[in-house]
Amino acid sequence: MDIKQILDEWEYDPYSFSVRIVDGDDGKQKLQIRLDLGVLQLEMEGRPDGTSPYNKESLLDYYKEKLEESPNDPVSGSEFVLTDDDCDQLRMEAIQYYHRYVSLLELEKYKGVISDTEHNLEILDMMKEYAEDKSDFMSYEQYRPYILMINTLAKGRMSLNKNHSEKATKIVENGIKLINDARAELGLKDSVYGYKEVRFLKEWNKEFDSNSSPSELDLLQRKLMKAVKIEDYESAALIRDVISNFGKRRKKITPNK
Repeated sequence: MDIKQILDEWEYDPYSFSVRIVDGDDGKQKLQIRLDLGVLQLEMEGRPDGTSPYNKESLLDYYKEKLEESPNDPVSGSEFVLTDDDCDQLRMEAIQYYHRYVSLLELEKYKGVISDTEHNLEILDMMKEYAEDKSDFMSYEQYRPYILMINTLAKGRMSLNKNHSEKATKIVENGIKLINDARAELGLKDSVYGYKEVRFLKEWNKEFDSNSSPSELDLLQRKLMKAVKIEDYESAALIRDVISNFGKRRKKITPNK
C-alpha cells in the first residue's frame, strides 16, 4: 500500500519530534512517529509491535514465567540463564519500548512512560542477574541512568500537574539516589556514567522552589535551539520540560490584574 498521501498530509519537520495518536482500522489507538523516510507506527498497549511472543504480552513476561518454572539448581545444571540470543531478543524488545516511552513523554502520557520505563528496567535487572555472558548485561546497563531519569521525570511531572511540588521533589531526589546507587555499584560514581542524568534532575529539581531569571530562561532557549539544530531530540525534549516548568510556575506567582 502506497503511504504517499499520509506523508503528504503530515509533513516531516526536521526541527521537532513529530508524534501523534490516531485511530487504527481495528478500532484501537495507534502511536505514530513521523520520520524523514516515513512513519513508524506502534501499538499503545502491550508490545509496541503488536506481537505476542510465545503467546505472552511481551518477551519479558515469557522469560519471567520461565524463571518461575525453573528449578534454578546450578548443581543439577538446570539453572535459569539468559543466552546471548535471549539477551539480543530482550534488547530488541527494549528498543521498541524505548521508542514508545519517549513518544509518550512528548505527548505527556505519563502513565504509559512510567509503565514502559519500568518494563525496560525489569529487562535490565533480569539480564544483570541471569545473563550467561555478563558482557551482554554491561552492554545494556549503560542505559540505566537514562531510563531512571525518564521514569523519574514522568512521575515528577504527574505530581506537579496535581500541584504536589513537595512530592515531586522527593520523587526526583529518589531518582537521583537510584542513579547514584547504580553508579556506585559498578564503581563508576566518579565517571561520566550517569553524570548527565543526575545533573539534569538536580537542575530540574531546583526549579520547584526557585524562580528563573530571564537570563536563565534565555540560556535554556539557546540550548534548546542548539539541540534541535544538531537533531538531538532527546535533549531537546528534556530542555523543553524545564522551560515548561518555568512557565507553569510563573503563572502561579503572577498576580491577577
